Amino acid sequence: MEKQVRPILLKLTLEALKISDISNLDKRKFMQKHIYLLQAFGFDLLYDFRWDLYGPYSPELAEEAKGVLGEKKNEYDAEIKKAGFRFSEEAISKIKDFENKIGKKLQNDTALAELIASVHFANQIVDSDEKARELINKSKPHLYDRYDEAIKICHEYLNGSPQA
Repeated sequence: MEKQVRPILLKLTLEALKISDISNLDKRKFMQKHIYLLQAFGFDLLYDFRWDLYGPYSPELAEEAKGVLGEKKNEYDAEIKKAGFRFSEEAISKIKDFENKIGKKLQNDTALAELIASVHFANQIVDSDEKARELINKSKPHLYDRYDEAIKICHEYLNGSPQA
């Protein structure tokens, strides 16, 4: 995907997810985890994520979101309008399906979004659920009591999740 196209897709995706504000850390974390989870759900925007203090993090996503929701918002809005960019019905359906299955569970619960994304990501980078549990317990002890809730959502809805 060309670098110029991805921010436009991101802008359209954030609009579909009704995410328009990343003005503080909590809102930026929520946006990052939402996009990570959407990708794990099968709607790939081609962002690469790495492990960070708050779980999966994409520097490219952070930078592009800052542009499309902030400093270059008007420029992207004009480009989208002029070119008539919009998602297909299939893409809209996929995003709605994600929101119905996962987004509703989050309800602006940044801690749960962080935990689900972290549990999913941890299971991608270690070779057993036991090691993933250890990683989450060590790195997010304040969230660990919700681990079973998070892994259940991963099993039910996310690609690449370990089998129960």
